[in-house]
Amino acid sequence: MFFLLLKERFVFRPDIVFYTFSPNKWAFLRDFIFSVFLKLSSSKKVFVIREQIKEGKIKKFFFQLSFSGSTVIVLSENYKSKFEAFLKGLKIEVIKDGLIPLSEEEIKRSHFKNPPVLLFLSNLVRDKGIYVFLEALKILKERNVDFKSIIAGAPVELKEEDLRKLLIEYGLSNNVEYRGYVKGKEKIDTYLDSDIFILPTLKETFPGVILEAMEFALPVISTKEGGIPDIIVEGETGFIIEKDNVHQLAERIEFLIKNERFAIKMGGEGRKRFLNNFTFDKMERRYLELFKRILDE
Repeated sequence: MFFLLLKERFVFRPDIVFYTFSPNKWAFLRDFIFSVFLKLSSSKKVFVIREQIKEGKIKKFFFQLSFSGSTVIVLSENYKSKFEAFLKGLKIEVIKDGLIPLSEEEIKRSHFKNPPVLLFLSNLVRDKGIYVFLEALKILKERNVDFKSIIAGAPVELKEEDLRKLLIEYGLSNNVEYRGYVKGKEKIDTYLDSDIFILPTLKETFPGVILEAMEFALPVISTKEGGIPDIIVEGETGFIIEKDNVHQLAERIEFLIKNERFAIKMGGEGRKRFLNNFTFDKMERRYLELFKRILDE
């Protein structure tokens, strides 16, 4: 990879170098070395950070060496304010992710299924909130709330066998369907089979699954974490809850189940917000406008 960069630097001689830093800590060291090398070129540099800032003197040194004199792109206003507080004088731009939208006919919904279907779609790891989700379902079951649920995602920390044991322990075996890792048409069908999307994540950047859920006109319940407050409008397109708050999550789910018309309207507003702010063409336009401004400087 280093020699490919070397070739592009001296053969292609780009006007702008665009480079995305990996959130993995060891890959970050690699990216730091590449960024220092790229800074030796006369090209204008644009670096993308897709992870939250972890403060510290060593990190600060690496960031300053990597990004001084360059443009840094982050995914949310929340990240931007943290970056500005951590590193003074950086030129920071916010460009949010976008998806290619499906047509209205592909996602149309006018009522909840009977019973309503709750969707958790993410890797089965603690940081994504899978245990919080299961505990909230247990509370709903104890309150005699009628629901079904789909869990979809790779069994990374929580293995399928252990998940099924938990479902038996919580009395949820007849309520929850586990679909494993889904993609393509199976993923589309999973969204279409659902009524409410839930991601009680504990650690996040800018989750694409929330954008996907909004694309499918699902009301969303998630946490005040990372760039999520930039995506969800509280009380309008979904609910933002406190992290690790099982009872608050259960209450929000129960509210949406018992207020179907409100929940469907909320999902519709979420789709409008997705189309107005988070489509691929809008993201592409923001990048093109930024590149033009940089070239004109």
